[in-house]
Amino acid sequence: MAVALPRDLQQDASLAKRRHAELCRQKRIFNARNRIIGGDTEAWDVQVHDRKVKEATEKARHETFAAEMRQNDKIMCILENRKKRDRKNLCRAINDFQQSFQKPETRREFDLSDPLALKKDLPARQSDNDIRNTISGMQKFMGEDLNFHERKKFQEEQNREWSLQQQREWKNARAEQKHAESCLVSCSFTSGFRRILSHPETSAPAPNPLLLSCMSRTSFPGL
Repeated sequence: MAVALPRDLQQDASLAKRRHAELCRQKRIFNARNRIIGGDTEAWDVQVHDRKVKEATEKARHETFAAEMRQNDKIMCILENRKKRDRKNLCRAINDFQQSFQKPETRREFDLSDPLALKKDLPARQSDNDIRNTISGMQKFMGEDLNFHERKKFQEEQNREWSLQQQREWKNARAEQKHAESCLVSCSFTSGFRRILSHPETSAPAPNPLLLSCMSRTSFPGL
């Protein structure tokens, strides 16, 4: 039995390597598909493998980024909700403090923006003798007193009474004048009739027809 020396082993390994390379070359040469197309399947396999590795790597990278983005979105939502809640609590606390210690009516300039200022304010004058009615204020003129309506009504009543009194006086004066005229006519008729009876022979002037008609109406009302 021969002893295998290292030199022999090295020669056998190189021979096997050349034999394997020759077989691979023959496989490439005698393969009709590769010979016609002229492609390198090993290079293609390497490219396909590299592409798959690259795609897997990109997919894993994208999934990592997506997971990180989802995590960041959750964190942002939590922080936004916390910010809204804190802002709401702060606004509530500010409103409570203002309602308790900073009421509008306690402000120094509240009288300038009071919505009920006109209702709370006093009128321009409360009476005709109000001390605020100065001459420069021009709040009171002739005929503009607070009792204007009552005074006007009283004046109207007084004018009506005066008118009625004048009418009564005129009627009384008219009645007295008529009575005096009737008495005068009656006295003239009586004196004339007596004179005629006492001196029938004396020719008296013809009486006035108007006077006779007046005397007849006065002495004999039924005629």
